[in-house]
Amino acid sequence: MDFQTLKPDTALQLIGRLKQGRNVIFRADLFSVGREAFIKGADQVYEDLERTGDSVVRFIRGDYGVGKTNFAARIFHSALRRGWIGVYVELSEQVRLNEFHEVFSEIVKNMYAPEQLGPHELNGLQPLGLMGVLDLHYKRLRKAVGLGPGSDIPASVRTDMSGRIGAILQKHRVYGDFASAVRAYFDARIDNDVATIALLNRWFLADPDIKMPARGILRPISKINGKEYLRALSCLLVGMNHKGMLIVMDELESIMEESKGRRRKAYTILRELMDNVDGENGMRNTCFYVAAPPGQFESQKGFVEVEPLASRIQAPIVIAPGEIDSTATVIDLDRSPLTLKEQVQLGKKLREIHGIGRSWDAHHHFTDAILSDLVKEIEKKRPYANLRIREFCIEIIGALDRKYGSVSTVSGTRE
Repeated sequence: MDFQTLKPDTALQLIGRLKQGRNVIFRADLFSVGREAFIKGADQVYEDLERTGDSVVRFIRGDYGVGKTNFAARIFHSALRRGWIGVYVELSEQVRLNEFHEVFSEIVKNMYAPEQLGPHELNGLQPLGLMGVLDLHYKRLRKAVGLGPGSDIPASVRTDMSGRIGAILQKHRVYGDFASAVRAYFDARIDNDVATIALLNRWFLADPDIKMPARGILRPISKINGKEYLRALSCLLVGMNHKGMLIVMDELESIMEESKGRRRKAYTILRELMDNVDGENGMRNTCFYVAAPPGQFESQKGFVEVEPLASRIQAPIVIAPGEIDSTATVIDLDRSPLTLKEQVQLGKKLREIHGIGRSWDAHHHFTDAILSDLVKEIEKKRPYANLRIREFCIEIIGALDRKYGSVSTVSGTRE
């Protein structure tokens, strides 16, 4: 979506979130600038995984406010546009990496599909979750076997649909309880068995109390088998013709607040994800982008606490000044700050959004010269080395709001 199709209510909601300093995941492309090499690097990673079927972990390194979430939002959109499933997970006291079933539950809950892209994204776009993704495939199955919306399903067609699901599971090596749960979902969907679907949803969300022996589901999802089921999930998505799965993991610094034992367990899981170790085969077409501050790379409570992990993410010893590897394991945003020209460009985009949201001629009243002077003033007075995009947006939108207020007061009308 470009500015020509941006609706005033959506623009107003967007500038409101930015002024409050809130993270913006959807529609971040409207105001994002710079770091194009890293964005292209992410696309290269996706393309490589589509060809190899492998799994990788990449780190987004940057100080607070420097734009880690904004960068993650841009590569999130890029993945969805390619036909990938996108997942956004924030670690917290309730979602701990060392308790991997909690992470698995968040992955299942926070899945977005390419079909969700469109001009309505910012307004109430909620994740489909795994159940929604399965429902999309069920609808594609109905269409593939020639059934229209609401049509009854003859026994022969039911057998055909079940056979197609079985073929996906077998071809892509999805076994055990997870395969049984997938079969049970499609059987229940065909039968419109709402109660069974609700139970299956709880099982996929790692509810420890849910077992369904009659359906071949003997074990709940736990921290012991969570990575095994993540492998199965990635294989299933490929089998359902998704190009891959992107998992953006934010707030990784919360790990440093855990006890030493829990930290080491979390970092060991991260190392295992990097090595694609799960006891059997490996994840398919899966890319993790993990956001972390510089301190986590350097602190004794950070990655250095588990040497096998630290050795996998160390910076190159020999690299020419100004040279970057856009597909490197660590994307260091602090080493790629926005230039003054890019800051002005960002300001212009915010001005355009503000003009649409407030329905006023922001370009006329808040000229390029005023904007350029403001950007230089922010550059001069900021108390930290690199631009913090969050604070920059707050400053620019605040200035736009003040100018809008003064223009409205003088004219006595809203333009």
